[in-house]
Amino acid sequence: MGKYSPEFLTAFGQHDSHAKTIAATGQPNGSPRAGQPYSAITWPEIIARAAAPSCVDKSKAQFFIPSDYREFDGRTHAVQIAHGRAHCLTIDIDNGQPYF
Repeated sequence: MGKYSPEFLTAFGQHDSHAKTIAATGQPNGSPRAGQPYSAITWPEIIARAAAPSCVDKSKAQFFIPSDYREFDGRTHAVQIAHGRAHCLTIDIDNGQPYF
């Protein structure tokens, strides 16, 4: 049997939302990706990206959530807690409070 590599949720930038409704406004998400699952990235792909980083503005940069739940609502903490399986621990270190 081969090695298992989970597929993590990946998106591009803070505004890449597949949610059906924009939480901040309560308005329908006008993106053609609204309601669609997020793309996937594997651990070997993450390692390769770390070895050859790109230079992209944070607002458009690729990120991952270390969970195998990738449905349209996968960027919501409560949804990830209910449906996702975390495969590693990440820490978001920015300005303000870190999220663990």
